[in-house]
Amino acid sequence: MTNVVMRQLKAVTVEPVLFLFMFGFFLQGPILQLLIIQKVCRLTYDGSVCSNKTAFAKIEDEVESDSSRWILFFNLASMVPGAIMATILGPLSDKVGRKIIMTLPSIGAAVGAINFILNSFYIDWPVETLLLSGVAMGITGNLGTFFVSVVSYITDITDPSSRMKRLGLLEAMVYIGGTLGLVIGGTMTERFGFVTVFFMYLTIHLTILFYIAIQLKESLPKHERDLKQNGSAGLVGKPPNKAVQCCSYIVESFKRAMSVIFLKRKGSRRKHLILNMMISITGVIAQSGDMDLTILYTKHSPLSWAPSTVGVYLALRTFMKGLALILIFPIIARVTNHSTPDKDMIWAELGIFSTIAGYTTMALAKSTGLMMSVSVIGCLFGLTRAVQGSIATRLVESTEFGAMFACSSLIEATMLMTGSIFFNNLYRATIDFWPGFSFLVMALLSLISFVFAVYLQYDMKKDWSEEYQEKGDGVVKLLNNEETDEEDEVEIISLSEIRQDRVLMTHKHVETDV
Repeated sequence: MTNVVMRQLKAVTVEPVLFLFMFGFFLQGPILQLLIIQKVCRLTYDGSVCSNKTAFAKIEDEVESDSSRWILFFNLASMVPGAIMATILGPLSDKVGRKIIMTLPSIGAAVGAINFILNSFYIDWPVETLLLSGVAMGITGNLGTFFVSVVSYITDITDPSSRMKRLGLLEAMVYIGGTLGLVIGGTMTERFGFVTVFFMYLTIHLTILFYIAIQLKESLPKHERDLKQNGSAGLVGKPPNKAVQCCSYIVESFKRAMSVIFLKRKGSRRKHLILNMMISITGVIAQSGDMDLTILYTKHSPLSWAPSTVGVYLALRTFMKGLALILIFPIIARVTNHSTPDKDMIWAELGIFSTIAGYTTMALAKSTGLMMSVSVIGCLFGLTRAVQGSIATRLVESTEFGAMFACSSLIEATMLMTGSIFFNNLYRATIDFWPGFSFLVMALLSLISFVFAVYLQYDMKKDWSEEYQEKGDGVVKLLNNEETDEEDEVEIISLSEIRQDRVLMTHKHVETDV
């Protein structure tokens, strides 16, 4: 038992880093929105009005409408440069290593945290000053770059058979860290105020930087990075100095990220990558509205929740998503071991269906009990992202992981901005007659994702069945001493190993039953 625990602990790499980063992200996100609401109200009305907005419906609508606009501006200030930097830094991590790129977002977050602290202490400072934090976080890569580096790190150290399980564990870290952040953030804000919360946010990112520097080992060996750098230099000509070399790497990284989805690939894999991305696009647009509007929606009548209630709801919802992943992914790993991607898509579809049901319930919720039930109804949301990431790594070469995740990050960040603009304007336009209408639109977007997922599953089943048939024919040729290409022999060996593993697993099950 002790040996098993020790092996599990030794296998831990970037999971604590992602846990801490998401702990901080969810700690500051909702509290920053509350700070914006507080600053907007105090800069427009006196303190007595701000402490009891629910009694003044007209003022409440005006404050929340103006706050929604500033939340949108902050998102743009952090997401636009963040998306650009993720596109550059993601592929660049294939050359310089994952660790150095992983540290940049925490450096920007630490700088942003200092500005948050100052704005919390000097509450009458203009709302515009908060945008400086967004810019600092954006130019250092923000969440997109951090997630690209973490996921690329895991793909470096895992094989395809265990990758979905490890990616699922990473996704669970997002929700477990988020749960603690939401619970602690709401409670600390009510008891100690904004300054304490943002000081904790600063401490978290300093801890992340310390862990990466001291504990984390580089996942890309130096000889592999040197090989990629030499290969790149051969393509563009040897740069005369390090400054030019750095610029050439940046330009090449951007080109690689922009082209990785559209490169011609074996069979229908390019189409499958594009369909996989379309599922993400529609899902992320809906998710952006959820992120921006949930706090505003729950603070608006008829719910009119206090900050602590909002924190409990967000924490419960996040915790249930993480718990679902922890409980379900061991089952998925056992069932889908060596399975084809089309079978994995069933789990992604289940996650999308859960998301649709959750958004629909939010749109209709007029009581605290019904709104809280969304935590259970939509708890399978994380399945979709984990399965999509696993499938994407099976559709590209191992040397393209950083570029692929960077491209995905750019597209998702662009869609987050698009969705933020769309849903913030839609919420302001519909708040008078149906505040929950925006969540119904999110459910419709998720339904589109579900249609894409079903079609992708159908097309992958046909494509991968044909590929296995070709490999089976290759095995017959090999047994008959017929000629085969070197590349085919490698694929045949892999197929035979998979079949041998399945036979051994079958024997083990039979022996256990006996």
